[in-house]
Amino acid sequence: NYVSMKAHESVDDYVKLRRNTGAVQVTFNFIEIALNIELPDKVYNDPSFQCLMDNCNDHACFINDIYSLKKELLVGDTDNLILVLKILSNYSLQEAVNDAVKLANQRVIQIRENISNLSDFGPEMNKIVNMYSEALIDWLAGSFYWHQISGRYAVGDHATRKYMESYLEPILAHDKKHLTR
Repeated sequence: NYVSMKAHESVDDYVKLRRNTGAVQVTFNFIEIALNIELPDKVYNDPSFQCLMDNCNDHACFINDIYSLKKELLVGDTDNLILVLKILSNYSLQEAVNDAVKLANQRVIQIRENISNLSDFGPEMNKIVNMYSEALIDWLAGSFYWHQISGRYAVGDHATRKYMESYLEPILAHDKKHLTR
């Protein structure tokens, strides 16, 4: 709850903070390793590329916030887009969920527009940036799919609630048991 105690003045304030707390950007860095490519600083520092990265980061975090809401409410973690929307907009919980889904869907549209409007980095670098952009889309699709099938955010019976009292440690212990079977 270290971040959740912060009072957000606006949704934009929350989104900017969430970009840093979501640890998504660091996972995007693995795309270069997986594709055996390297994007130069001129690409990373380009405003059109930064906008693409921000929108991809936002989408990943919004999807996480949507799928993790029940679990976070159960464990008392209030640092979630839906709860920020609920409080700042005086929404019902369902209205906040609907708005969060709308924001995630808007990011998908913005990501496609970002890719179409990337700067021209020259023929060779454009190919590499295009490969990276396609991999970003694959990463987002994979993350979305993982959220749908993962049991990480399942809430239900007493055993599940007990299991969720802490985020990481029980998950790792549970996964370790499955690996040793």
